[in-house]
Amino acid sequence: MTIWFLRFLVWAHHMFSVRMDTDSKTYFSVATVVIAIPTGVKIFTWLSHLHNFATSFRTRMVWGIMFIWLFALGGLTGVVLSSASVDLLLHDTYYVVRHFHYVLSMRAVYAIIMAWFHWVPMISGTCFSDILSRFFQYRLFVRVNLCFMPMHLLRFIGIP
Repeated sequence: MTIWFLRFLVWAHHMFSVRMDTDSKTYFSVATVVIAIPTGVKIFTWLSHLHNFATSFRTRMVWGIMFIWLFALGGLTGVVLSSASVDLLLHDTYYVVRHFHYVLSMRAVYAIIMAWFHWVPMISGTCFSDILSRFFQYRLFVRVNLCFMPMHLLRFIGIP
């Protein structure tokens, strides 16, 4: 619930095409640091749950691990953006676009696909092929990271 409430306070660092004044950037940087705390707790709770209860890497579990990877990677880029001086340099760059896509877009896509792989077999009584499911999982995971990882690096080689 804390993350749900705090997300309304940090929306502006996703506004990668709008110029903000210094005071607004400072406020949103502080709000981003504040939301990083419950988000980190959530990630470590998920990892603890996987460590304690996950014994097999079935298709649904691999979707969950990939979801946590994308969520954590997007969150770490958000922590980098919470520094006001770094945010000043990275604002209006591909780095913020990548953060936006990892945090919002890919997280939503993976959640929808995880729900599909969980609920369709329960409702229909049929199962997905593990081989085809794993092929789809790894292919999607690699393609998502090949698409958005270069955006992270483009800023550091000087492309705005």
